[in-house]
Amino acid sequence: MAVTHLHPSGVALVRGERVDVVTRGDYVSAGDEIVVVADEGYRRVVRRVDPDEAAGADPGKV
Repeated sequence: MAVTHLHPSGVALVRGERVDVVTRGDYVSAGDEIVVVADEGYRRVVRRVDPDEAAGADPGKV
């Protein structure tokens, strides 16, 4: 979960640990669910979880 606004960097909780993260340029609001898409050593790249993804919906189904 994003602890601070990520524009594109900020702080998030990852597995219960506060870590500095960065997005690939997207803005993520504090409180939004995120997922780590790349772990580049000291740098974690994240993206916001889509609402359908968070609800367990299959994004491929219409």
